[in-house]
Amino acid sequence: MKKVLVIDDDSDILDLLEKILLNEGYEVFTEGSAEAGLKSFELNSPDLIFTDIELPGISGLNFLKQIKKENPTLPVIVITGTGTMHTAIDAAQFDAFEYVEKPLEVDIIKETAKRAIEAGEIADEDDIITAALLGKALEDDIIGKSDSVKALFKRIGELIKTPLSSPILITGEIGTGKELIAETIHLKSKESVDSPFISIGCGALSEEELYALLFGSETIKGKLEEVGSGTLYLGQSSKMSERIRSKLLSVIENREFSIENSEAIGFHGRIIASVTVNMDGDISSSDRSDDELYYRLSANKLKVPSLRERKEDLPLIAIQEMLKSSKRSGKELQGITNEFIERLSEYDFPGNIRELKNIIGEAVIRSRSNLLRVSDLPESFAAETQGEGIPVKTGEKRDDEAIKDGSRGLMAIFFADMVGYTTLMQKDEIEARNLIELMRTTMKPIIEDFGGKVLQYVGDGTLCTFSSAIMAVTAAVKLQKFLKKSKLLEIRIGIHIGDVVVKGDEIYGDGVNVASRIEPLAAPGEICISQDVYNHLRNQSNLKAESMGALNLKNVQFEVQVYKVVIE
Repeated sequence: MKKVLVIDDDSDILDLLEKILLNEGYEVFTEGSAEAGLKSFELNSPDLIFTDIELPGISGLNFLKQIKKENPTLPVIVITGTGTMHTAIDAAQFDAFEYVEKPLEVDIIKETAKRAIEAGEIADEDDIITAALLGKALEDDIIGKSDSVKALFKRIGELIKTPLSSPILITGEIGTGKELIAETIHLKSKESVDSPFISIGCGALSEEELYALLFGSETIKGKLEEVGSGTLYLGQSSKMSERIRSKLLSVIENREFSIENSEAIGFHGRIIASVTVNMDGDISSSDRSDDELYYRLSANKLKVPSLRERKEDLPLIAIQEMLKSSKRSGKELQGITNEFIERLSEYDFPGNIRELKNIIGEAVIRSRSNLLRVSDLPESFAAETQGEGIPVKTGEKRDDEAIKDGSRGLMAIFFADMVGYTTLMQKDEIEARNLIELMRTTMKPIIEDFGGKVLQYVGDGTLCTFSSAIMAVTAAVKLQKFLKKSKLLEIRIGIHIGDVVVKGDEIYGDGVNVASRIEPLAAPGEICISQDVYNHLRNQSNLKAESMGALNLKNVQFEVQVYKVVIE
């Protein structure tokens, strides 16, 4: 029987993982700290370890580092509440096998554990393979959840462990972010992080200009000397002349160079070069370097995926750029319509991320409402656009033209329905009200941490901007820690965008006037939906609510559903 050690300071997570792994036939040991985990590791010799990244005392990453010193081939799966690019790469750097995020999904835990055990059986110190790691937080420059992005993070994690003497070649189409990847490798490398990152676009300079810039002269330092132990990034490296390529190859192999008849100058940094590939994945004929330098660089190669290869990441990237562009332009956009995303998804983006950012930036400038619509797309891009807005199923009292002209966009309602709240109120009203206030004070910083905006509180809920809802899954996990204070409560946390039409002081949902159930009536541009309205919406089968995810962790049930809100 294979043995699994689980380390987390959250007893709910320990219980959940123990149950899943026991059902899969593993022998399971659980500990609440890294210190206790190290003792269990020595005593029980596990075949697999799950560890939280944020632990009291010794951190999860330091624990991982210690385990890898003792047993380099032992697979370790890192658990975290937020999956960011930087955390993912840190874990990869210390040879984490895999990276899983809270809320934990049963099938993912089962499948990951199985793969880890199988890998542990065949691994040795010379062929450890770090696993693909997930990064999707909006604060990261590189975001996504696609397999292509996971593989990219894995490769970055491998390359940052190579010595500075090992050059790196980055390939990718135009606009995929090759320089950003190079800078990420630089920043994550312990050897170069405190030294400069110098970027040179080889295609924009003449041979003499580039030669002088790289190697310098008797009176002026070249970038090869100036970079020190940092990183010299050579964009469009295939544009270099044969003379420069030949001398650069000598620098890589000998770690020194000379200027005219001067003494040799040592080179102590890393060279990262990039070349462009076409849409077929081949190096463009104009960018091909059929010489020794190209093949020397290819020893450590990284391919950046095109946007076509990671279409599932497009909504995240679009939202991220919308938020950045909105901030730059002084606007307060709250979301993007489904049709806007669908229209983008139909396009191949030969200019990749750079082209997408330009399109989003122009759309933000053109926008005259609180969300991006198809009509906001640049005219050259939207020439084939048909229609606008999200189809809404409402009842007899819907005024199609009025709704089209007066639609105000999407709002998110983040709320908690407390089953057992009435019982608690009867037993201890002060405690019940304290719990509500605790929820509100806990929710506010969580929402605002992700760039969201709390508009107002509604009953047991919180009204926030649409962008806040994107990352609000994190809040569900964080809320568990204070929910333990009351065992009377079963809390259902949800983010909802409702299929509701607001016209004057009347609110329609599938033809039913629910104005009397709103608490309070929405202000212009806002809508506050009470629990009764939520129940009404949820029970309408013809609304065809799309469930995006569910989490059940003891007294917490989290679910996301999407509807359309139209405010006239």
